[in-house]
Amino acid sequence: KSLWQLFMVTGKPKLTLTLGQYSRSLINQYDCLCEDRGDTDKLDSDFGALIVVDRNKDYASTLLTPGIYSGLLSEVYTVNAGICDHSKSHSTDSPILDEKCNPVLKKQQVTISLVTSVLSNLTKQLKSEKNNSKEMALDEIKKYVTTQLQATQLRKKLITNHLLAAESIISLLGHRYEKHKEVEINIMKNSKKSLSINYLEEILATENNRFVALRLFCLISITQRLTENEVRSFWRKFLHQFGFNYGF
Repeated sequence: KSLWQLFMVTGKPKLTLTLGQYSRSLINQYDCLCEDRGDTDKLDSDFGALIVVDRNKDYASTLLTPGIYSGLLSEVYTVNAGICDHSKSHSTDSPILDEKCNPVLKKQQVTISLVTSVLSNLTKQLKSEKNNSKEMALDEIKKYVTTQLQATQLRKKLITNHLLAAESIISLLGHRYEKHKEVEINIMKNSKKSLSINYLEEILATENNRFVALRLFCLISITQRLTENEVRSFWRKFLHQFGFNYGF
């Protein structure tokens, strides 16, 4: 359905390539949607081709840092079935520490649905209401307060939650995001291996999240050849940082 909505706007690419049975099934479902609900009327697509690859055929991309809002949100919050929910914990004023005794950065309290198209429409509605309110007569203002103000407040709260979530993403990932992405690009190009190894050792010592280092190590293992000494060196340092209970 997402593909169908996208191509209604951008046009359907003339070339579509699939790799894997699930990718083929996805395109079949897309074709069924076109037959049932209609196809795009845009003749020239904004894209030259569409390539769909099964996850079990494409290990590398699952290890890359996500570059979209919903992906980055799942790096910071718990997301289930498209709903991001994070409630305020009842804790003392003392700082929260992780298993390595490093302070854990505070996340904003949010409960949002990951539907960014709805978010865009809500923003436009609020802007339109703001402009209309400037020209309201007194009786129109009274009617607005009794019938529409509560709905407007709910829309404003939803947008505010998204802004708070984005702020949390920046505070938790912003300090390393650009450098991490640059290292990932070098790994995918199979270049600057020594710099990648150095950065891997750096985040082993500085990052609270063990999966950040482990995911990057797996990416290097797939795309760049590692020696046995390099593997053993990483594993030893990983266990020293996060605990020898992960050894098995």
